[in-house]
Amino acid sequence: MKILIISGFLGAGKTTFIKELIRRTGKEIVVMENEFGSAALDSGAVSQSGIEVLEFMEGCVCCTMKDSFVNSVLTVSATLGPEYLVIEPTGAAELGSVTASLKKLCYGNISLAKPIAVVSPAGFAAGSESAVYHDQIRNAPIVVLSKTENSGREELDWLCGKIREINPEAEIVTEHYTRKPDEWWDGLFGSEHTPAARIALKARPESLEEYTIKGKSVSNIAVLVELLRAMLWGYCGNVVRAKGEIICGGEPVRFDVAEGMFSIAGIVMLSGGQQCVFIGAGLNRGRIEASFG
Repeated sequence: MKILIISGFLGAGKTTFIKELIRRTGKEIVVMENEFGSAALDSGAVSQSGIEVLEFMEGCVCCTMKDSFVNSVLTVSATLGPEYLVIEPTGAAELGSVTASLKKLCYGNISLAKPIAVVSPAGFAAGSESAVYHDQIRNAPIVVLSKTENSGREELDWLCGKIREINPEAEIVTEHYTRKPDEWWDGLFGSEHTPAARIALKARPESLEEYTIKGKSVSNIAVLVELLRAMLWGYCGNVVRAKGEIICGGEPVRFDVAEGMFSIAGIVMLSGGQQCVFIGAGLNRGRIEASFG
């Protein structure tokens, strides 16, 4: 079983990258997601691709779940026996800890491909001082730039320079990954990775909390827009990520908040069961709750 880790900070676009990986390789893949919180929405998007998803909700794979995470990987290998396993850790996970946990499993038919870090220009600018962000880039042999549609050459050159300062040996993919040839995608599973001895970071991950709301709705789109803007402006605390599928004015919609931006889109059905999750520090739960009916 070849294991490929797709890491990246909150909102970097890991799930979208995994969906493209599935489409381009055409391989039978099991996807293991580690969600921060009790509401799992991204798994619905991946599962719609016909791929089996195993979710682990109890905590971060690099900390409270380390032992059960390793056992879960062994269980996947023994019971499902997939040729390829893709692991998507939470954006708050240290990639160094994840690879260190998997290193002990790399024997026999289990091996580790080169981990990938998905990085967006906006996300890096917002989290460049984060110890977690540095750890993810430092421990990723391959760094894929995402959400670069609105970035100029000067901004991308600056970002590549900053990434080089953190990880001089990384392969940085600057062109949009959808334009990469099939050979490149197939090669992601063909690579071999031996984690180096890891030096523990002195700075620990930021203390993030999670707030989940289920079975709620908003009266109209204006109320939802007002709430999402309030999050960006800091009125709901330091919200680093939010996503949800709710009824808005009688119609199902999905919203996302990440990297100083928000999006709202109509959907055909509620794959996540009308729920929202908010991740951040010092969340103003009363302000958030007041927006829902």
